[in-house]
Amino acid sequence: MCETKDIDGQAVLNEDMLADVSFVSESLSPFFTLEPGSAAVEALYDAFAHLEVGDAADQWPFVEGKDARGPLSAMQKGAARRAALLDEFRRLFVGPQVKAAPQWGSVYTDRDGALFGRTTGELRGWLREHGAPVFVERNMPEDHFGCMLAMLSWIARNRPGCLGEFLGQHLLPWAPRFLDRLETETDGDFFRGLAQITHASLEGMRRELRIEARPVRLYR
Repeated sequence: MCETKDIDGQAVLNEDMLADVSFVSESLSPFFTLEPGSAAVEALYDAFAHLEVGDAADQWPFVEGKDARGPLSAMQKGAARRAALLDEFRRLFVGPQVKAAPQWGSVYTDRDGALFGRTTGELRGWLREHGAPVFVERNMPEDHFGCMLAMLSWIARNRPGCLGEFLGQHLLPWAPRFLDRLETETDGDFFRGLAQITHASLEGMRRELRIEARPVRLYR
């Protein structure tokens, strides 16, 4: 049974915090999983293109307004000029050339950078143990960053006591390395801002939930 507690043994989660986790996850995960231009994500790109950056930064969960303003401004600018975003998305995440910023945890935690590595197996077992749905296509690795953000929202809504374990054991050990790589490798404003606000949001969750990320060796 999962349970997230503070140093006095009292649960630190409340409805507002869980709603904030879901908001961040649901706002950002589609940008990692759905190609720009697809009908399912077009409205979200439009929303960011017309974002009132100052107001959004002040209200963004887990991140100070002054720290959220730059990343959200970059996303707003990039979403407003999104003609080239599809090519950039494919270059970063899809291929067919070598992906500039692969999203699978085992790429970073396995010596050979192989898919379906130890990270995948551990997460698969955890999801099965806790009755959590899988947000990836059949026969694809579960440790895909964007899909794990979607899992995070589901956990916040349905298994809130497991939130700390999911973050500390399965996502936070390698996610910062992936997001640093994304920020370095991207050529455009949008995905740079996306990497920055996602990184800051996860760090804010870690800090507010008092989560210690499991140490793992990273190979890339």
